[in-house]
Amino acid sequence: MNIFDFQDYKTYINDYVSSLPNLGRGEYGRIAKAASISSTLVSQVFKGERELTLDQAFLIAEYLNLNSDEGTYFELLVLKQRSGIKRKSEMYQAKIIDLQKKNKSFKKHIKPKKLELTQKEEIKYYTEWLHSALRLISEIKGYQHIEEISLKLKIDLNIIKESAEFLSKVGLVEYNNGVVRGLKKNIHQEKSSPLDSLRQQTWRMKALENFQRKKREDYFFNALMTINSKQIDEIKEILQSSVGLIGKQVGQTTVPDEMMCLNIDFFEI
Repeated sequence: MNIFDFQDYKTYINDYVSSLPNLGRGEYGRIAKAASISSTLVSQVFKGERELTLDQAFLIAEYLNLNSDEGTYFELLVLKQRSGIKRKSEMYQAKIIDLQKKNKSFKKHIKPKKLELTQKEEIKYYTEWLHSALRLISEIKGYQHIEEISLKLKIDLNIIKESAEFLSKVGLVEYNNGVVRGLKKNIHQEKSSPLDSLRQQTWRMKALENFQRKKREDYFFNALMTINSKQIDEIKEILQSSVGLIGKQVGQTTVPDEMMCLNIDFFEI
């Protein structure tokens, strides 16, 4: 749900709550707590004629994990609704339209398929496992709210939020109201890039971290062997063929419900 598609903050909040699991049961109470107001007042605002104060709007925007532009837009909607002077209301409306245009023009400049990252963005993305993990796991139903992702990955909520904001900024995910949705953007790290070795190390370190947990779903294999040098290419072909089959199998997945990492090492001692 994109806040910039709304011209009324009450409709936005009501639609947001309705979109949550179980129709957002208990969410108005959580919003009331976040804004330090009573549940009765929240009901009077979002189901009646009362209006939020700017302080309350700020606290609710913070609770919803809105970024800077989204938070400003939310406050502008509140200011417009509170204004009793037509000229002032028109001034707020002009600012609302400017922010809408800015948001839409930003989306237009994101290429729909292959996405080019700056060198700084590439370094950040490929050397921190969380960014690619967050981007991928957001494709799984049930792991799109940052609170759910935080519990699943066992990572502090604020760190998840920072990662989501970074991925949203570079155009790899859509992030609104604490909800992350992966975008079908193609980025690829060439093997010739010095970042490739860092990316490989990052995920192998993650594998070592997870080795001790011994979950049934995990599979770790290590074999030290002596072979004839002529067999090396044959084994590599077997491994490459297996990776191809796995890729084909994964490509047929329509409704993912889990995220796994595959590391394969075959090297000369």
